Amino acid sequence: MNPLKRILGFARPHQKYLFLSIFFNLLYSLLNIFSVATVLPILGLMFGTVEEVNTSARPQYSGDFSDFFAYLKDAVYYNIQLSIDQKGVTYVLALLCITTAFAFLLRNIFRYLGAFLLVNYRVGITKDLRTAMYKKFLVLPVSFYTEQRKGDMVSRISNDIGSVEGGIMGALVDIINSPFMIISSLVTLFILSPQLTLFSLLVFPVMGFLISVIGKSLKKQAYQAQAELGNLFSIVDETLKSAKIIKIFNADKMLLRRFNQSTENWKDYSIGMSRRRELASPTSEFLGSVTILLITWFAGVEIINHRSMEPETFIVFIALFFQILDPAKKLSSAISSIQSGLPALERVSEVLDYDLQVHEAPNAAPINDFEKEIEFRDVGFYYDTD
Repeated sequence: MNPLKRILGFARPHQKYLFLSIFFNLLYSLLNIFSVATVLPILGLMFGTVEEVNTSARPQYSGDFSDFFAYLKDAVYYNIQLSIDQKGVTYVLALLCITTAFAFLLRNIFRYLGAFLLVNYRVGITKDLRTAMYKKFLVLPVSFYTEQRKGDMVSRISNDIGSVEGGIMGALVDIINSPFMIISSLVTLFILSPQLTLFSLLVFPVMGFLISVIGKSLKKQAYQAQAELGNLFSIVDETLKSAKIIKIFNADKMLLRRFNQSTENWKDYSIGMSRRRELASPTSEFLGSVTILLITWFAGVEIINHRSMEPETFIVFIALFFQILDPAKKLSSAISSIQSGLPALERVSEVLDYDLQVHEAPNAAPINDFEKEIEFRDVGFYYDTD
């Protein structure tokens, strides 16, 4: 069975936590846009760039969806102007700041609830996966344990499942949160300035290509590291079970050489994997910083030459784009973590998919009682040729 399909099968009983988490993350994304959008009139009032709105006629919505956001902006500034006329600029500025603070509070509460529910989702799947593997251990034939090293099996049920939880299940928070944040922020950026948004997106395909290259190289290193860790556990298991024999034959130096070689191999694989994984986040951050500088240059030319954007709109645009960089960086790190966790999931799946080999005949006759004797005919014993 495909390892990812197996995870989805274990996830089915815990779907309620996932759906609730998605709901709270949607609210978090909406409030994130609202909290940043409320900064726009605050900056306009501070810079004195908010033009006085004619309050004699309320803005009217044409019914066309393309005019909805323009109508929404006019309606907001209309109500702000009414409040300014009635209670003054200072009062309106204080009210907007309080509203923004409350939006930030609600946003972070929803963010916590979304992450909290995903913890239940992640831990529940990990628990079921470990239980399924232990049940498999109980039904596997004795021949399996003669072919496989016990230390490697201990490593699979402990370290490999731990890597699945930390690498794949742990990345679920960012895999679910980040797309909502990126999409909602991009929609808002398009509303603020379509030209500037299209210009800023030019670097994203380059970023995605570099992260995918790093992620693919992680998978091979991670599998080798997990396999070597299983070998290391096997050496420890053999040493503890055969301590007397090791002492009798003075084999401690030989085993120490094997252990040192195994730990050295594991260290090399782990260092190589960590280097590539840690490279993903700085790469995305650097590309994002370059994008910010290019946006600043492009917007600066537009503002200086054509006065096509108010200063407060540009500041909010940059703030929103910075909010995209963090989830984009987390998303790239999550993809790298999943790539490093997949080899561990494949090792766990090898045990869960192992054929029991001992199959009962479809028309086997049941034996209800024992009458005389059991006779073995033409039964022999031999060692494997290798």
